[in-house]
Amino acid sequence: MSIGLPEPIISKKAFYFEKGKHNEAAFSLHQAVERYYAALILVFTGYRPKTHSLSAYIDARYQKDYSISQQDLAWLARRVEMLRDLVKVICEVRMGR
Repeated sequence: MSIGLPEPIISKKAFYFEKGKHNEAAFSLHQAVERYYAALILVFTGYRPKTHSLSAYIDARYQKDYSISQQDLAWLARRVEMLRDLVKVICEVRMGR
């Protein structure tokens, strides 16, 4: 049995990336990172933290002057996928799976 991590969020990133919606793709990656860290905290402490504040969410999601290049987004996506893989292994080891 493996630990479930937010693959649908990574899929959203791919969808937005293909449509040229880089800001939305970056936001999806941000959500994935929050959930990966929340999974680590839950597995190691039994505590499930809130993942974000509403005001920070609104600022990041709808800020008009934010932009990210396709190259930077691709680099970031690779790093988030590496984080996902590390979190999966670490959590499964901790849970004895």
